[in-house]
Amino acid sequence: MTSQIIKLTYVNGRGLAESGRMIMAAAGVEWEERHLADKSEIEQLRKDGVLMFEQIPLLQIDGLNLVQSSAINLYLANKYNLAGKTAAEKATVNMVLEGAKDFGVYGTIPFYPKESQEKVLNENKKKAENRYLPAFEKVLADNNSGYFVGDSLTAADIVVFEKLLPMDEYLPDLIPAYPKLHIFFDKMKNNPNLSAYLSSNKRFPQPDDAYVAGVLKILYT
Repeated sequence: MTSQIIKLTYVNGRGLAESGRMIMAAAGVEWEERHLADKSEIEQLRKDGVLMFEQIPLLQIDGLNLVQSSAINLYLANKYNLAGKTAAEKATVNMVLEGAKDFGVYGTIPFYPKESQEKVLNENKKKAENRYLPAFEKVLADNNSGYFVGDSLTAADIVVFEKLLPMDEYLPDLIPAYPKLHIFFDKMKNNPNLSAYLSSNKRFPQPDDAYVAGVLKILYT
């Protein structure tokens, strides 16, 4: 009996699908991708009724058509035992996931007008320093296992790591200022499955003007 193919449909870049990709990579599972290249393709998906809210990413898995990145992440976390072991751990994983989602804005900076990108980056640097990075540091210090929740890898670790990566591309001096977070970041980079993913052709480069133009054409024009 052959295993069911997992299929991810999104645009040709990181975006809202990247955290799901990294959860699957960390879990050691394979998936196929369809990259939309034209507005007519997403319109057809809407007509087909597989997009509950007419948005992507779309993850087709276990006979389900999953949309909304948070729902996709939670499904994958539960399916691959990365959601926490107890009710309390599961709740903490969810809290960290929501905080990471609010924090993870650095991948959107190329979508701002050129003249405002530096301002947006500086504003989010202040938010990172005043709110998110100290919170991440405290959670790691309080848990004292090297992970955000419990004593083993969870989706909380994976998604925080995924959101830290683009920040580190823009602001490489920030993470080293937080000792626990710095150790965590290096450990995640050295995770065999994540390291293999980051060096593979499934990992997209930092968004550029061509990517931005393509996304706008497919989703917003």
